[in-house]
Amino acid sequence: MNDDELIDHFRDCVLDALEKFRLRFSSIELKKDTSFDIRIIQFDTALYAGCLRKGEDDGGETIVFSFSEGLIQALAADLSMDDRDSQIFVWRVFWIVHHEIAHWLYGHLPFYKSQGWVSEIGISEAALASVDLNGDGSDRYRLARVAELAADIFAINQLYAEIAQHDLEGSLPAGDDPARDDFDLDAGLCYYVAFSTVALFYAARSSGASVSLLHPSWSIRAVNLLRALFNDYFAAVSGIPAEPGATYDNDAIRPFVLRFIEKALRTPMEAVEEFAQRVSTAEGLNFHAGEGNTGLFEPASFLRVMSGSTEIDPLTEELKKLYAAGDELIDMTQNLLPVEGLKLNRAYGDTRMNEAAPEEKVTVRSELGEAESEAIIARWARDQNLAIVSVKQNKAIGADEFSVIIDIVFKVLNELGPEGVRASVRILLAMLKKKDIP
Repeated sequence: MNDDELIDHFRDCVLDALEKFRLRFSSIELKKDTSFDIRIIQFDTALYAGCLRKGEDDGGETIVFSFSEGLIQALAADLSMDDRDSQIFVWRVFWIVHHEIAHWLYGHLPFYKSQGWVSEIGISEAALASVDLNGDGSDRYRLARVAELAADIFAINQLYAEIAQHDLEGSLPAGDDPARDDFDLDAGLCYYVAFSTVALFYAARSSGASVSLLHPSWSIRAVNLLRALFNDYFAAVSGIPAEPGATYDNDAIRPFVLRFIEKALRTPMEAVEEFAQRVSTAEGLNFHAGEGNTGLFEPASFLRVMSGSTEIDPLTEELKKLYAAGDELIDMTQNLLPVEGLKLNRAYGDTRMNEAAPEEKVTVRSELGEAESEAIIARWARDQNLAIVSVKQNKAIGADEFSVIIDIVFKVLNELGPEGVRASVRILLAMLKKKDIP
């Protein structure tokens, strides 16, 4: 495939992604007549993807998606563009397009203009070797970084749904593990596509380019993407609806996290690290397991991230601050949304990180075994808007192997009151189908 053919193929992929967005969100009501346009910019070396809003004389608007030729080349540089690799290219384009769509859909375009961050009503994902965007990392662009995390979550959600619709047999080697199923293949492919795509923009720093202060650090985006992907995976495997940016108690999610790491990510993990090392000499991209296997993707470390631990993992402290600013961004963009009736999910700053809520304790008995009981407790907490602090299970004396006594400490995240707490516990008992222990 020569350069011209690749650009034509890229344009077709963008059109296909936009059409799938239209079909998937056909129920939304636009405030203005809106059309989409595509522009290819003749930057051979710069990596650029942007979204621009143009007003029209008839009162409508055009959303212009712009991409540099350098980006198109970079997206295909590690692919042979045979049938399988071509699909990886399609999904990389799909992710970028939906990231830019999110900026338009969430009202970020006029908001950036109102803050004086851009000269036009547009946003770009760019690594431009000719532009010096280094700075002191001040708080001025905090909400812009929150907006990027929100766009990443939207893009990963849509990519996961898209990949899940495909027959993935042969797409990734299953190895010798027969327990690795379609859920794991979906998450593994989504992980590889999203991480290798985002890594390109940060990898360019090693050749003298820099990423705008409007964007978070590579590490923050990587953690945010992984959390969002885990939520989709958790929902698919457990049947419990996912929430963007949610955190879960370690004990409650341990079986799902371990499966996520070992079954879904272990196979493509080496491929992503090899990709990051190949495209960049920047140390920050070599983010997998370090000396002693204590990198982000080591299960205990990931559990600390998911639980919102700020004492052990400083990344979580930074991410927590950005999530906490999510409500502020939503309040400032709600009237700027291009669609009617869209209520943005306030789960950037997940209320499960609220440390002020009082702790409640309950002891229950279950005959379902540890793993199934933990899954039920996790579902109960999500349904009842509770934050699990700890879950301790002990084998019931003189009982069969599946009978356990469970001590649960949790926080109430809304104004339930004493009777509401008791009602929530009764719901848990019904889910476990056992009576409370006096």
